[in-house]
Amino acid sequence: MQKYFVPIIVGCFALGGMFPDVLGSFKPWVPWLFAAMTLTGALRVSLKEIKHALLSPFQIVTALAVLHVIFPALVFLIGKAGLANDPDLYAGLALLSAVPTAVSGIMWVTLMKGNVALGVTLVTLDSILSPLVVPATVMIVAGAAVSFDAGSLMVSLLWMVVVPTIIGVTLHEATDGRIAEAVAPYGAVFCKLVLGSVIAINVGASWEKVASYTGNFLVLFSILLGMTLLGFVVAWTVARLLIRDPADATTITFVSGMRNISAGVVLAMSGFDPLVSIPVTGAILFQQPVAALVARLMQRRRAGTVSASEAVSV
Repeated sequence: MQKYFVPIIVGCFALGGMFPDVLGSFKPWVPWLFAAMTLTGALRVSLKEIKHALLSPFQIVTALAVLHVIFPALVFLIGKAGLANDPDLYAGLALLSAVPTAVSGIMWVTLMKGNVALGVTLVTLDSILSPLVVPATVMIVAGAAVSFDAGSLMVSLLWMVVVPTIIGVTLHEATDGRIAEAVAPYGAVFCKLVLGSVIAINVGASWEKVASYTGNFLVLFSILLGMTLLGFVVAWTVARLLIRDPADATTITFVSGMRNISAGVVLAMSGFDPLVSIPVTGAILFQQPVAALVARLMQRRRAGTVSASEAVSV
């Protein structure tokens, strides 16, 4: 299913536009769907992993700084440069820079032999902090350009992210991890189906505004692709300069380079103008392909380093 992820997402976009009234009527279900997806991911998290990773506070601070200081600063500069003149679209970029890191980042950390315990801890900690971080970031980056209910945003994040995360960790501990093993064969497929449903519902609910948008989608998507690429480049550069352990550096690259865009989609639907959801939803098309590209480049770099070392030893 991962191989066809982007076509599936595009298909969900199309379904939302073809059946806006039908799919838009399911909008009240979206927070519950997202909470179920968050719970599914949290079932893999153990307190032991969290405690172990907390022994590396510098790595945690570095990752959170890239996520919630450097990346929002880049969005602020994009606004100052006049590349996102529409207030609602700029608010969408600000929201995109504010949401917590993606749970799917753990998949890439695992594939690239990073520090999984550190990755799980960062995802969990960032999710718990999100009711404070997300409203504050949007207010700082785009507060003057857009109006939104910060209190409602905090409550939404609390129920969609924090509470399911706590329940998931608790269930993991209560079953000694057995529940994670039982859910594992179906969890990834379930989360992708939920994500596709959330996108289709979001597009359907906001279709009237989206269809009336007169801006340049090519420019918008170019900005989103550039932001996604730049996010990974910044994360990789900071990790390479500040983190000595290769596994920790790999973890920070993917955790800091990825965003929980599905959370952003839900928040854009519930607390902002429908146009805010356009850049947030569009970013889904680029994140996983760019992550795959980054993983490929890192693998090639590692292979080159190993070859060079073998040549020197000979």
